[in-house]
Amino acid sequence: MDLLVKRLEDDFWSRPRLKNIDNGRIYADVSCGDERYQPRKYNISGDWHSTSKDGEPDCPLREDITFYLQK
Repeated sequence: MDLLVKRLEDDFWSRPRLKNIDNGRIYADVSCGDERYQPRKYNISGDWHSTSKDGEPDCPLREDITFYLQK
């Protein structure tokens, strides 16, 4: 599954974030960019989760996702 995303500023807890260009959903890296805790399943390193409306990480993303950064 391919997702077109753009990088957002890190959240209050220093979690890297991405925004889905097509549907506006926000994804957060719950490993906070620390490579020691990142599974190697995404092409943009991180343990990516969807976020709830209040910005809290919710569900892990599927492992077959490929991110494409918007320039």
